[in-house]
Amino acid sequence: RFCEIAKGNADRALISESKHCVSFLSNPYLMKGHSLVVPKKHFESLIEMPSPVLHDLIDEVKKLEKRILKFSDGVLVYHNFLPFVAEKETKVDHLHFHLWPRTNFDNYNKKVLIHQSKVWKKVEIKKLNSIRKELF
Repeated sequence: RFCEIAKGNADRALISESKHCVSFLSNPYLMKGHSLVVPKKHFESLIEMPSPVLHDLIDEVKKLEKRILKFSDGVLVYHNFLPFVAEKETKVDHLHFHLWPRTNFDNYNKKVLIHQSKVWKKVEIKKLNSIRKELF
């Protein structure tokens, strides 16, 4: 799906285009101004991506973040790599970055703060170092 959008062979609300990437508006019902930056060539993870394409992708994310900050208080930037989830309407195997315009106390922020306040616990550095050694 994103391969066709990135190539310009499908409907899209194009924001900008670079040598290796395109950015366009996503579904506004999730968050007005929700945008995506997508490489033109298909990659599923950052690990697969050659450095020149990755640099171009990050430059596009930075440019779009700057544009979003003209009408928003902040921006949430994220990328999902979930190879264990089947591709469907809500999951796309084509690497992409989401940029969500954010305002203080928007609905997303309220939900996250409520969730974090329930699960957040202070962790001792000894425990963090143990986890770091185990994982990295």
